Amino acid sequence: MMSQLTRIFIVAFAFFMLPGPLCGQSGVLLGLFERLPNQSTGKTVLPRLRSLWIAPRATGLSPIELPALAVPRSDGWWLLGITRKCSDYCDSGWSEAEELWAKKGMQKAALTQAERHCQALFRKGPRKEEWRLSGETTQDITFVSPDWISLTTREDEHEPCELRGGRSSTFKKVYPFDQRDQQVDFESLLGPSSEQNYSAALEAVRSDPKLVEQQCAILPQEDVPAEGDWSIARGHGSWIALAYEDVNYDCSFEAEIKQPVPQKITGPDKLLLPWPVLVQNIPKIVDAISSPSADLVVAVLPTELQVYSVSGAHLDKKLGTVEIGKNENIVMIQWATGRNVARWTADLTTVRAALAK
Repeated sequence: MMSQLTRIFIVAFAFFMLPGPLCGQSGVLLGLFERLPNQSTGKTVLPRLRSLWIAPRATGLSPIELPALAVPRSDGWWLLGITRKCSDYCDSGWSEAEELWAKKGMQKAALTQAERHCQALFRKGPRKEEWRLSGETTQDITFVSPDWISLTTREDEHEPCELRGGRSSTFKKVYPFDQRDQQVDFESLLGPSSEQNYSAALEAVRSDPKLVEQQCAILPQEDVPAEGDWSIARGHGSWIALAYEDVNYDCSFEAEIKQPVPQKITGPDKLLLPWPVLVQNIPKIVDAISSPSADLVVAVLPTELQVYSVSGAHLDKKLGTVEIGKNENIVMIQWATGRNVARWTADLTTVRAALAK
């Protein structure tokens, strides 16, 4: 075990080796999620999670990147990620299932024997021509905070185990960070008026033939009662709640619940500048976040983040850009202010070094 004195020395050394002093009151820790094509199969799309710590310095941004979500919780730093497990499923097929893992500390979850078997099977296994993917469960993260996780789970059955092929079900749930087997209903987090707003959001889709046609390859034959599925995801400049109804294996309805997600769930989530003003100044903007100290705005564009200082009600200076993937989505936003900026910078530098070993 690393002694406390040794850890203090490492943190201090990492801090003094950083390029230039901090020049702002705020730093933001972003969690990003995307799916990447599997280069071996060309079909399976693998999840990728990463964290970006952005704290402007006199010499530029110098973001710190981690290959997992680093979540600052009340009892310390946690790492969050998705792993893929595999098992024989039918006579000539295998099933893959993604699972969310969360661990306190700095070490990524170790691969189990089942995961190694799965990777060998679909990457370069001796029976790769004979075996086919027959079942798959994927998990997409849309929101993470120190207390909550919003997760979309999709279950697919392919041939040969499902002769018709293409059968799937999708579930969208919000869970406590520590109890990911216990979903939370929207009323308990959004309030009693949310039930009416939830129903109204889905009814607006059901009653619009054009929207139904857009969201359903196979039109519903009868009304199916909604099961209360919902999610939290990014909108234009804020976190939003989305109602979801899985009607059949090729038809689903999704619509925004017209009420804000409470700050006690999301953390600081108020734009310093009105959205129309940001669109006017940054034409390609798709999202934006603002610091609670009112000194930074991060504009999200299709392939980059642009970081600006703020003066009053105006964008002041562009401090730099950070590249992101065109399919990456922001799933976590955690701000540090004041002295915590330097502390988080040192902590995350240490975590990055530990994960690189």
